[in-house]
Amino acid sequence: MYQLAQLSDRPDGRHRVASLYVPYLDLMPAENVMRSRGKTFWDWADAKLHSRTHTEVLEFGLTIDVQVRLSRVGATELFIGIYGPDGACLHEEAHKARPGQSMTTAMSWGVALARDIAASFAKPGPKATDGATEHRPSP
Repeated sequence: MYQLAQLSDRPDGRHRVASLYVPYLDLMPAENVMRSRGKTFWDWADAKLHSRTHTEVLEFGLTIDVQVRLSRVGATELFIGIYGPDGACLHEEAHKARPGQSMTTAMSWGVALARDIAASFAKPGPKATDGATEHRPSP
C-alpha cells in the first residue's frame, strides 16, 4: 500500500494533513499498463522475502518479468512472467528451487528463458498457457 498525504490550508493559516491509503498497482514501466497477474504469481508471491526483479519490454511489445529470491530455508527460487502489450498474462512459471545456483546465476538463466518463451509468442503457433506452471531443467 502506498500512503499519499494531502495538505490543505485552514482559515487560521495552519495546515491540515489528510492521509489516503491506496492499493499497490503493479504498473509496467513505459506503457503504464496494469499487469493482470495469474494464479502462479500469487501462489509464488511472498512480500516478506527479499527478491530481485528484472523487467524488460521486448521489441515486439511483450514484457518479461523475472524475479529471484532466497526462500526461508535458503533455496534460490525463480519466477518468470510474460505479459502482452495490454498487460494480459500470457505465461507464468515458478521454480521452487534452482539447486547450485546463486540469485545472480538464476536471474541470468531466467532472463534467457523468458526471452525464449516470449519469442515463441511473437511467432505463429500456440499462444497463452493461462499461467500454467512449467519446470525446465537448467541448461
